Order: sequence, then C-alpha cells, then structure tokens
Amino acid sequence: RAARGIVWGGLLNAGQSCVSVERVYVVEEVYDALLREILNLVGRLRASSAMERDVGPMTTPDQLQWVEDQLDEAVRQGATVVVGGERTDPASNVLQPTVLTGVSPESGILQEETFGPVLPLIAVKDAEEAVRRANELSFGLSASVWTGDRKRGVALAHRLRAGAVCVNDAVVHFGIPALPFGG
Repeated sequence: RAARGIVWGGLLNAGQSCVSVERVYVVEEVYDALLREILNLVGRLRASSAMERDVGPMTTPDQLQWVEDQLDEAVRQGATVVVGGERTDPASNVLQPTVLTGVSPESGILQEETFGPVLPLIAVKDAEEAVRRANELSFGLSASVWTGDRKRGVALAHRLRAGAVCVNDAVVHFGIPALPFGG
C-alpha cells in the first residue's frame, strides 16, 4: 500500500501538483523491499503525450528543463537514476517517471520543489531521522506518513511541520472541500 500511495502521490499530474510526494525518507530495514515495489509499479506506467497514458507531459519546456537540470545535478553529486530520467522522445515534454537513490542531502532535488515525475528515495536510520530531515526543509505544504501502526503514524504526523499530513495515504486532503487548503 505504501508503494502504491507514494507512486500515485508522486506521479499524479506528472508530479506537477503542489502537494505531490517530492521526496521519500525510508527506514533502512524496509528500504530494499519498498524500492523493489516502487520500481515494479513505476516500470508498468506508460508515459506519453497520447491519450492512453498513465503519466503525461510536463506543462512547459521550461519546467521540463528545470527537472532535467535538477536530475543532472543530483547525478553529478552521486545520485543513481534507477529507472527513467529521460524524455520519451527528444522533441516531447514527457519525462519518463524517475526513481533516484543515493541522493546527496544538499542536492537541489531535495532542497527545492521539483514539480515533476521524480521520486528520490532516501534511506534513514529510523523514523526520528525521517522527521528531523523532513522538518529541516524550508517548505512543507503537505506530507505523509506510512506505517503499519496507525497510532504511531498519527503521533509522527503531529511532529511534522507541514500544512497537512496524511497517514497511510497521500494527496487526499487536496480533494476534501471541508479542509483548509492553501496552494
């Protein structure tokens, strides 16, 4: 469920949503299993500008260039593109859904909003490190916590500095008109 929610939340609208999943902090003990499942899901997605697609084009060539520049910088700093990272066609605005590992904490892809179909996975020792690293960032419109222990998830959610936090889901607060939302 976590993998499905992360992929959906990160790649919805080709990642071009102000509440999309921008980075994924994963506790080391489940990192490999989650990475495998995310790669399985992302590998089945169809990226295209055609009507039959799962992930569509970026809004503008400039936005696509921004994402490509962030990817290039991340790779220069030691990140690995595990899947994706290229346009489906050199003349298109469609970037293949991309999963990164080994991303430097200083990388722009972690420090700035990407607004593209990119999922950086970062291994952390434990939930404490994940909360600390998430709270170190200067922005946090939304966040999500994924856990088999809902009570613990709610407790962690209360510690995150974000406008809205979902537990075992992502982006859903965006579609609930009774909740406050400032994009």
